[in-house]
Amino acid sequence: MEEPKRRIRAVYTASTVTVYQAYTPEIGLPAARYGRFPTAWKRDRMTWVKPSFLWMMYRCGWGTKEGQETVLVPHQATFALLTTARRRRSSAWWFRQMM
Repeated sequence: MEEPKRRIRAVYTASTVTVYQAYTPEIGLPAARYGRFPTAWKRDRMTWVKPSFLWMMYRCGWGTKEGQETVLVPHQATFALLTTARRRRSSAWWFRQMM
């Protein structure tokens, strides 16, 4: 059987996809403990989300990179929400190279 050229490597349903985010312990630990972000968390902060747990763990150095020690699933992102996300130019370049 031939492998598909493109696929979603994530836990997903017809309307949602699970994403992972890395945070500092000052933000991530209270968020995990109390189910909400502490006041140190800023809504306008630029952030990276990853659809794969292993990819996130690799990118945050398995929780050892400074400021990325706590990995959470902040919410089940809807595909509609993800369509409003912005891609970095370098990411667009990388995707073109993969095609």
